[in-house]
Amino acid sequence: MDALPLSINKKQLELIDQSIEQSIVKLQKSAQAQQFSSDDSDTKEQNLLTYGTDDYSEAQERIQAIRTQLKSQLESWDSSPDDAKPVPIDLDPYQLKILQMGIKAQINTLNEQNKKELLSDVMKQLPEFSLQEDAD
Repeated sequence: MDALPLSINKKQLELIDQSIEQSIVKLQKSAQAQQFSSDDSDTKEQNLLTYGTDDYSEAQERIQAIRTQLKSQLESWDSSPDDAKPVPIDLDPYQLKILQMGIKAQINTLNEQNKKELLSDVMKQLPEFSLQEDAD
């Protein structure tokens, strides 16, 4: 999958990073709850659908790769924080789904309407999740 050509400002990038940080915490809690070592077929299927794997280490690597890209973009930000600029983020279909789920979860927990709007704008720029993206 090609890099997503998001046009976002620094605050949006920070909010996306926060949502991925929360997703990492959620992943760690699911590992602590032994959801990755469960023999339950529904749990395994949910892990496969969400992370593309039922192996915790692989899921952790997938989500950490998103975080690494976001941190790199934040560290190299050279524009005014309020100016939107193209921010390429290279994600596989599962990373895209993780990102979308993280942003949606954060939108649902935020109390500040302006932050919700910033994240909603990012969601509108993301393509629909599809495992068919790599099939061509």
